[in-house]
Amino acid sequence: MSAVELVEIEKSFGATAVVKKLSLEVKEHELLALLGPSGCGKTTTLRMIAGLERPDTGVIRLAGAVVDQGSTFVQPERRGLGMVFQSYAVWPHKSVFENVAYPLQLRRDGDVEARVMEALGWVRLSALAQRRPHELSGGQLQRVALARALVGRPKVLLLDEPLSNLDVALREELRGEIASLRAKLGTTMILVTHDQGEALALADRVAVMNKGVIEQLAAPDVVYREPATPFVAGFVGGANVIEGDVRDGRFVTGSDSFAVTASQSGPTTLVVRSEDIVIGSEGTPLTLQAKLFLGSTTEYRFTLGTNVLRVTGPSIEGLKPGSTASVMMKAVRLFPR
Repeated sequence: MSAVELVEIEKSFGATAVVKKLSLEVKEHELLALLGPSGCGKTTTLRMIAGLERPDTGVIRLAGAVVDQGSTFVQPERRGLGMVFQSYAVWPHKSVFENVAYPLQLRRDGDVEARVMEALGWVRLSALAQRRPHELSGGQLQRVALARALVGRPKVLLLDEPLSNLDVALREELRGEIASLRAKLGTTMILVTHDQGEALALADRVAVMNKGVIEQLAAPDVVYREPATPFVAGFVGGANVIEGDVRDGRFVTGSDSFAVTASQSGPTTLVVRSEDIVIGSEGTPLTLQAKLFLGSTTEYRFTLGTNVLRVTGPSIEGLKPGSTASVMMKAVRLFPR
């Protein structure tokens, strides 16, 4: 049985269609990421699952039971969900313990103290139970929000960009916390994020959204290596996305061209990842615009027609901006336009 099922969900705000006939199934114990740029409809989709927004049309089911369809509407607090917001939403006048205990007190669940301390143990905050929010770091505040969402043992945990307000180090630390909690508890999770690193690192499957629709739904490695559309390729991993034409077995853009294996000809969008391009003695000669040292690798930016072609690899001594080098593409994907 699916943990969450959406059937042709639509949502508009005024004349703007935000989610368009979206259908999606989330399996039990799965972590699914809704990934996309701001305004693509991912947070609206999450809020409809939570019951904080209602779809204009469509069906939402949780564990096979309809919670939203036409006149049928189950209130958010009765859906058995937990939710972590981007802004923490921690009450400043309550202690850590009181914040986490609040959902249990609302439902009048028994053994509140034991369950709160168990949840605080999951997020390594047991020693800070009596602290106030103003005495905590951003990472600790987000752990409080996680514990509060999990203390009621929800069927599904909804995560709305939970790491976006943290600095890089804290973000990486909390990413590991979420992965550990999921392994320990087996809770079904839906993560909304615009950070492709979070989605690829944490999710079993990634739904890449654009303008209210899902352009690709697949395992992270498939989304990265086999993007279904140029948008997915450009958004996930930042591939080079270049428009041109295929003529006589070559991809042509401006005055430059590359040999490609293609059955089609005519207007085509070429997609190639920066690590799938080799700088060497063979290929198409291009002029280097910039050379950026990135620590474990170096990024080279070449002029390609009216485009910039990004290449990553080891540092090449003597290759400087303004010089020419031969560039060969090892793996490309072609999308007829």
